[in-house]
Amino acid sequence: MITVRTYEHARKTGGGSSSKIEIEGIDCVLESEGYSAAVKTPAEVRVPDYGYASRPITARCTAPGYKSAVTSSSPFNKTAEQRLSSGGQSGGLAGVLVVALINAASDEKKHDFAYHPITVTMNRIGCEKQAGGCR
Repeated sequence: MITVRTYEHARKTGGGSSSKIEIEGIDCVLESEGYSAAVKTPAEVRVPDYGYASRPITARCTAPGYKSAVTSSSPFNKTAEQRLSSGGQSGGLAGVLVVALINAASDEKKHDFAYHPITVTMNRIGCEKQAGGCR
């Protein structure tokens, strides 16, 4: 599963900083080697599980009044990351080193892989002319 969400930056009245606000109902197409899917955000999409051979996924989002936006997510080794996280919490630096050796010696083909969520920042048309600019 991969989560896709879209945001825009809204400037607070009177200038100053901006905040990230989620916008819903944005049309996005997810593409990777061998498949594609059309979704409206926010969305959770089941993608093929190719394990260690998984490829990056690209989200291309469009909406009236906004510039098109593209963001990608690469797969990560979930098994190795979980081992490192637990080794660091329980054994400190020595635990991390032991887990790193275990990860290096284990068969990556048997590990679980996953994707970090895709966060797409949408910019309104004409944002380059505004004081805050585009993000």
